Amino acid sequence: MAGSGAALRVGLIGGLVLGLAMVAQQVTAVSELRCAGFVITLVGLSITGYIGARDAGDYNAAPAARAGAVAGLIAGLLTSVAAIAALVFLSGSGETLQRINEAVQQVYTADQLQQLAEMGVTMETLSQTTMIVQILCCGGALPFAGLTLGALGGAFLPGANRNRKQDGER
Repeated sequence: MAGSGAALRVGLIGGLVLGLAMVAQQVTAVSELRCAGFVITLVGLSITGYIGARDAGDYNAAPAARAGAVAGLIAGLLTSVAAIAALVFLSGSGETLQRINEAVQQVYTADQLQQLAEMGVTMETLSQTTMIVQILCCGGALPFAGLTLGALGGAFLPGANRNRKQDGER
C-alpha cells in the first residue's frame, strides 16, 4: 500500500506543476508557445507516471504500470482543473474572445461567414461555441490522457531498470 501513497504524492506534485504549465499555455498569445505547452503537458504526464512507478518501488511490469496510471490520473485531473479554471477566467476578458474571433475569421472565408450569418450564426456564437468546446475537451481529455500516458510511463520502468543490479549485488 505504500506504493499507492508514493504514486498519489507524485501525481499531486506533478499535477500542480503541469497545471501551472497549462495555465501558462492558455495565457500566451503565441501559437508556437501554446503548441509547446501542449507537448510539455503530454510529456510531463508520461514522466509523472514514470516517477510515480519508480517511487512506488515495484519494478515488475503490471504494478509499475498501475502506479504510473494512478500518478498520471491524479496529475491529469489537477491539470484539467487548472485548464478549466484558466479558460473560464480568461473567457471573461475581451482579449480572449477577440483572439478567437480572429482565428475564426482566418479559418472561414468571407463566403462561409456570409452563409453562417444567413443561418443566424453570429461571430459571438462561434466564439462561445469554441470556448465551450475547449473547456469540455480539456476537462474530459486530460484525465484520460493522464491515465494512459502515466501507465505508459510506468510501463517503461521495468525496461529502464532491467540492467540495474539488485541491492547487495556488487
